[in-house]
Amino acid sequence: MLDLKISRIKKGLSQKQLADILGMSPSTICRIETGKIKISDLKVSTLKSISKILEIPVNELLQNN
Repeated sequence: MLDLKISRIKKGLSQKQLADILGMSPSTICRIETGKIKISDLKVSTLKSISKILEIPVNELLQNN
């Protein structure tokens, strides 16, 4: 199972840094990582951005929903 938090940390990014890149709040990143916000509920553009930044294919992000 994909763990977004681990993937983010492996890239050397804090929640705040990732949030700044994506144009959202760190609390939103936290809610995504803890499953309070489902990845499938994110905008396609956000999914693509997360995919590019963390180097994880979009389909893998969605499989771990």
